Amino acid sequence: LALAFQVAEKTLMGKRDGRRWISQWQIAYTFDADLDWAQDANRFRRLVPPTSAFWADPMPWQHDDGKCYIFFEELPFATWHGRLLACEVFEHQEPTAPVVVMQGDCHLSYPFLLSHEGQTYMVPETGARGRVELHRCIKMPDQWELDTVLIDKVNAYDATLFFDDRFGWWMWVSVCEKGADSSEELHLYHAKNLRGPWEPHPCNPVVSDIRAARPAGPIVQKDGQLYRPVQDCSRAYGERVTWRRIEVLSIQDYREAKVGEVAMLPAHDLHRVHTLAQSGRLRAMDVMARLPRNGSRT
Repeated sequence: LALAFQVAEKTLMGKRDGRRWISQWQIAYTFDADLDWAQDANRFRRLVPPTSAFWADPMPWQHDDGKCYIFFEELPFATWHGRLLACEVFEHQEPTAPVVVMQGDCHLSYPFLLSHEGQTYMVPETGARGRVELHRCIKMPDQWELDTVLIDKVNAYDATLFFDDRFGWWMWVSVCEKGADSSEELHLYHAKNLRGPWEPHPCNPVVSDIRAARPAGPIVQKDGQLYRPVQDCSRAYGERVTWRRIEVLSIQDYREAKVGEVAMLPAHDLHRVHTLAQSGRLRAMDVMARLPRNGSRT
């Protein structure tokens, strides 16, 4: 992932343009759920990191006490070793300063959040450890403890969970097989209980396409249909997000199809997006902004 960020930055700027501009992943958010992800991107508020880091993979969360948070990855350029941060956001005032939520001996990103039986959990991306972990919230937002290792001995990235009344729990996750890219293949797992055991789907990989495999945020349920946001990394990492409607989801079969996309408009001076998420009215996405190298932060 860190290498992908570096390649993305160099690809965007180019040798000539890079002397005048820098590119940076930032967090955009809004409490107006009617705003369009792309068309209205310039109306979203921004969480802007220091010039020494990227902020990406935002996961908004409206807690039971009514407080709203955005969890996200911080990737310092000095180490390219991600950690997880969070800040409280408000509709009519400035957000709080970010606090460290989780950091450790491996790269951390994609802090997927879920609620189960009155408890808040996080499934951070821990592919460098070769496993998928479930962490339980002790105190919101910055105290968590390891609850269960859901899947072990697998190079898994961006695990995205969803509970289905018919079958139980599902997990969509990018699995990097030997010789493959981490964005090329999507695997599906199923469990009757959140803590497992998790069973691989017989059709794995259910998607083998760099344009349509890697998760880009939580599953969206609308009008009786399930929609999966995915990263299209065919031209560059984080180029755009596409929407895939899940047409068949069962223990034996799986099918999905593209129904739309979110791509940033050059007029907004934003160039990429690779994570979309919503909790209540709070929407958040990561955007790559192009900033003047002279230090202006617009």
